[in-house]
Amino acid sequence: MSDPTTASEAATESKGQTTMTSKSSDEITESWEVARERLAVEFPDRKEGILFCIWKLRQDPRATLVDFRDEAKLRGVVLGGRSLHSAKVALGWEEPSTRTPKASAPEPQASAARFEPSREARPAQQADELEKQLLSNIQMIRSAASGEAARLKEAIREAMRVLQNALDA
Repeated sequence: MSDPTTASEAATESKGQTTMTSKSSDEITESWEVARERLAVEFPDRKEGILFCIWKLRQDPRATLVDFRDEAKLRGVVLGGRSLHSAKVALGWEEPSTRTPKASAPEPQASAARFEPSREARPAQQADELEKQLLSNIQMIRSAASGEAARLKEAIREAMRVLQNALDA
């Protein structure tokens, strides 16, 4: 039996029942190289990034990608965008997400007010809006500067008339 102060307990769901698995201190502190070999045997069809996430999740089930992405980078492990989710699916902690095929996607409605762009379209749309706002601001500054320049020219002309009248008198 393992000592609770040195063991990490991870809750896993198996067929609707929650079970607790206890990891020994040796399993937690094993090196990544050893763990990678062991995990590659246990999960032969998984990429290295997913195996790394599994290794870290077994150490701390509440770990997030932010918690260990720097360590992965230092170890030369490339983590994909869905590595953590795939690791949780492999461990049985989450259900695999399903994608809807593009062919069965509903037709877009004509209402532009209800249009919600996809994640890929949002940065492009935001860039367009930012560009429009910048161009509008530049135009306002140019107009203000142009108006100010005209006022300065008129003030200089008026000053020159006053000086000319003073010289003529």
